[in-house]
Amino acid sequence: GIEYINNSEDRYDILIIDVDSKDLSVGMSCPPEAFVQPQFLENIKKCLNDNGIFLLNFVCRSQQLYQPTINTIKKVFPKLLELPVPDDSVNKILVGFNSNSIPIQTISKATHFAKLLENDLEQNGAKLNIQEIIQSWPLKKQQPKKKGKRNRGRKKRR
Repeated sequence: GIEYINNSEDRYDILIIDVDSKDLSVGMSCPPEAFVQPQFLENIKKCLNDNGIFLLNFVCRSQQLYQPTINTIKKVFPKLLELPVPDDSVNKILVGFNSNSIPIQTISKATHFAKLLENDLEQNGAKLNIQEIIQSWPLKKQQPKKKGKRNRGRKKRR
């Protein structure tokens, strides 16, 4: 996966990283460290369309690794949501947005793919309620721009 992303010139609406090293002794088993290195994250960002999103299954048992890893990811994806997986104290789904605004169609795509991930996690015994998580997202609805009359230097009549 790393080699493909590093060499890819393709652009995607969404990229999902769900790789587990199965090594609990390293403090962060999912993903392996190579998947959260700054250069790899930059390459992911380059592979995303302007309104693309990045989902990462994140399992970190080490407090010494947790916040520095989140900070590294936020340097590349400043708009990052950390979604807890219910009934699991260490598993989170991280959602990084490639733009500062989150268009409604992006939310729809994120919901769709998060539900696929939810189904996959349930098959492996974990519970994740995507609707509950999405409702907790700190999203702002974009207000429509008001159309006003332009004053072209004319004086108003009284």
